[in-house]
Amino acid sequence: MSFTTYIYIAIYLFHLALGAGAGYAALRLWAGRHHPLIWRLMIYMHGFIIEALTSVVLVLVSRGTYFTHEFAAVLFTGLLLGDAVRSTLIAYLIKGPAESDLLAQSETSGDKDPEFWRHEFRLIVREELVNAIGTLKA
Repeated sequence: MSFTTYIYIAIYLFHLALGAGAGYAALRLWAGRHHPLIWRLMIYMHGFIIEALTSVVLVLVSRGTYFTHEFAAVLFTGLLLGDAVRSTLIAYLIKGPAESDLLAQSETSGDKDPEFWRHEFRLIVREELVNAIGTLKA
C-alpha cells in the first residue's frame, strides 16, 4: 500500500470518530431539546452521523471496484442526506429566531434604582407591622 492509502485510512477513521462524537454531542444536547436553536443543532449533529454511516457503507460497496456507479450513488446520496439535515440549522440561523425565542436575560438586583429598594423595604416593613398588630389584637 502506498503512503497516500494510509493517509486516506487515517482520514476515514477520523471521519468515523467525528461521527461518533456528533452522536455523543447530540445526546448531550437532549436536555435542552425544547429550545428551538438546540433542537436544530441536534438535527445538524445527526448530519455528521449520517456521513459517518455513509462512510461505512462506502467501504462495503466499493470493495473490489474503482469509483463505479454504486460508489458514486452512495457517496452523493450520503452527501445529499447530510446536507438536507444540516440545511435546517443553516436556514434557521439565516432567518434568525423570533423575539419570543430569544433567551431571556435575567435582571439582577443591582439593575434597580435605590429608590425602588427604599419603596420595597417600606412595603415589607409596613406589611410586617400590620401582621404584628393584627396578632397583638387577637
